Amino acid sequence: MKIDKQYRTKIEPLKLFGAWVSEDMVIEPATKIESKPEVGGHYRLYAAAPPNEFVMHGEFKEVDWGKKLVYSWHWQGTDETTLITVEFEESETGTIVNLSHEGFLTQESLDNHNNGWDSYFKGLEARLFD
Repeated sequence: MKIDKQYRTKIEPLKLFGAWVSEDMVIEPATKIESKPEVGGHYRLYAAAPPNEFVMHGEFKEVDWGKKLVYSWHWQGTDETTLITVEFEESETGTIVNLSHEGFLTQESLDNHNNGWDSYFKGLEARLFD
C-alpha cells in the first residue's frame, strides 16, 4: 500500500530541503530529531503521546541535496518498515514537493501516515514562514 502526495509552497527548494532534514525543525508531535542526511546516515524521530514516547528510525538511501531524498521509516515496536521518497521540484512560485510513502502493512497505518504528512507539511511551512 502506498501514499502519493503533492504539496506546493512558496519556499525555495534548497531552504525546504534543508529544513526537511534539520535536527532543529521539530514539528509536533515530534519532540526531538536526530538526522545525518547522507547515504547510510541515520534518521531518528522521537514523539510523545503521554504517557508514552514513540521512536521512529530510518536510514537515508539517497540524498541529492535540494532535489531528492529516499529513506526508510520504521516505528519501534512494529513489524512495518516503509520507504519514503521526496522530490523537491523548483517552480515559478517556489517548490513542488512530490512525496511517495510505500510499504504499509495495514490500511490503518496508511491512513495515520497520510494524515500525518498533511499535518507535518503544514507545520513545516508555518515554522519556515515565521
